[in-house]
Amino acid sequence: ENPKYTKQDIASILSQTKFNASNEINKVYESDKIPFRFDYGENDADTYSTANIHGTHVAGIAAGNSSDGEFRGVAPDAQLVLMKVTDEEGYFDGAAMAAALDDAAKLGVCAINCSYGADFQAIDDGDPVLETCYENAYNAGIFVSAAAGNWNRGFWNKSLETTNIDDSATGTPNALDTTISIGSVDNNIIYYDATEITLSDGTVIEGRPAYNGTQSLIAGEYEYCNLGYPE
Repeated sequence: ENPKYTKQDIASILSQTKFNASNEINKVYESDKIPFRFDYGENDADTYSTANIHGTHVAGIAAGNSSDGEFRGVAPDAQLVLMKVTDEEGYFDGAAMAAALDDAAKLGVCAINCSYGADFQAIDDGDPVLETCYENAYNAGIFVSAAAGNWNRGFWNKSLETTNIDDSATGTPNALDTTISIGSVDNNIIYYDATEITLSDGTVIEGRPAYNGTQSLIAGEYEYCNLGYPE
């Protein structure tokens, strides 16, 4: 009842604003539940991908509502704007992500869920176009949620350097100030993936991966130590 977007609303927005997707209402409008959908990775209206279905299942968890009532997401009455940003093989496309974020801001959606991420990269090493798109959405008052991811600084290369020892960072884009990301609040497992640490003089200290639960810690109080850049 009383959806945010009707077909007429979408048609009106399309008539006033140039979109990266098609500006033809019949190519982007699906239903009252899905008033806008577009495949930015392959430039068509088919947003379903057999190569990468992660975003589809997250959308179902968030707002799914089957006609028979057997499946209901967290917010079953919410509308969904579906924007696929992968190519035909399921690989993410930076230009597609930027175009989708831009269009979402033009639509004025309430929230954007980014069911994707990448290994952590410093902001200075990031994509300025994408960062601007996230910032524009944030400045437009849109809640931008980014996946917490499975990465840290030492995830891929298994090596840490004393000049950048902090491996607690998660992924990208959730490291941006303009996104919100929520990880586990009750996880009692620590997975430390780095297998070596390189000192400033080039000396390499070998280590081994550790997979420990808090039950393996000796009882007592522990102090958090920041071993990153000196203040």
